[in-house]
Amino acid sequence: LTALGLARQDVEVTLLEAEPGLTVDLRAGSFHPPTLEMMAPFGITDEMHKTGIKVPRWQIRDRRQGLIVEWDLGEISDLTPYPYRLHFEQHKLTPLLYKRLLAYPHARVKFSHTVSTVSQSADKVAVTAALPGGGEERLEADWLVGADGGRSVVRRCIDAELEGFTWPERFVVIGTSVNLAEHGYAFNAYVADPEEWCALFKMPGDGPPGFWRVLFPVPPDEPDETA
Repeated sequence: LTALGLARQDVEVTLLEAEPGLTVDLRAGSFHPPTLEMMAPFGITDEMHKTGIKVPRWQIRDRRQGLIVEWDLGEISDLTPYPYRLHFEQHKLTPLLYKRLLAYPHARVKFSHTVSTVSQSADKVAVTAALPGGGEERLEADWLVGADGGRSVVRRCIDAELEGFTWPERFVVIGTSVNLAEHGYAFNAYVADPEEWCALFKMPGDGPPGFWRVLFPVPPDEPDETA
């Protein structure tokens, strides 16, 4: 999205992606009003609405006591044109971004390019990317944007510390066609419990009842096979 914003302003941009292509996995799946507003000028938000699910109500529940509170984002309809969360998987968003980015002749995407080193002079920044098979490619630019996550190579190379800490938590995410709405759950619900908490999201999918995503905690020392 950052690359698309730059290209739209006639800035030549090259995006380096470590993966060999766009990934298809269960990552982000819920977008909030400010994000939808930010992407609207690119035409992306309208595209997302063609298959996304509007979720104006969401809940906090207790595993034993049941419903604690339910919010209705319709209460902020005077503040945003999108008074709801939009459930739409990240792996469906990235192709929309990618297609629009490639429409600009001054934008490039290089897959299978894993950034390994970064250096800079008074007026340039140089990036070395490792390639499959052991090769590498060196690129130079006026600016470098490090959008490479919590274990950022870019941040490490420029000695920019990531403040905070990592929670010792692991999760398992499953999909089910069981219609959880029949049990009182809103399309987005967080269930509190000291040990066995969970989060539930109704996602786009064929139905009824369609597809629900449920996230559970996994004990830190539990093997993946057991989880």
